[in-house]
Amino acid sequence: MTQNTPYIEGERLYRAFFRRGSDGLHIVEGHVIISNESRFVVRCRGSEESHAQTAPAGWHRSRVEALDHLTRGLEITRRRVEADGLVLKAKIQHTHALRESIQQEGM
Repeated sequence: MTQNTPYIEGERLYRAFFRRGSDGLHIVEGHVIISNESRFVVRCRGSEESHAQTAPAGWHRSRVEALDHLTRGLEITRRRVEADGLVLKAKIQHTHALRESIQQEGM
């Protein structure tokens, strides 16, 4: 479980995210409208979302916790992108070396 205590009805939660196609950071507020030990439903901006208590999809009890969650996700993504970049760099170097080898054979 990502939080020690399950979310309960009436609780105010926050989620931080970057809207797709936008650079702007958003923090939205939602309210738990249904809850049990395994799941909760949060209402935010007119829509309702159901989540497992063990996987709350970025919903947190404070804005700071929501921002910390987003930061961790961004850092994980950055490390993956950097690793992918290193793999691509190695593939480019291998391609150049093979090209050079083929050119030398043709001479």
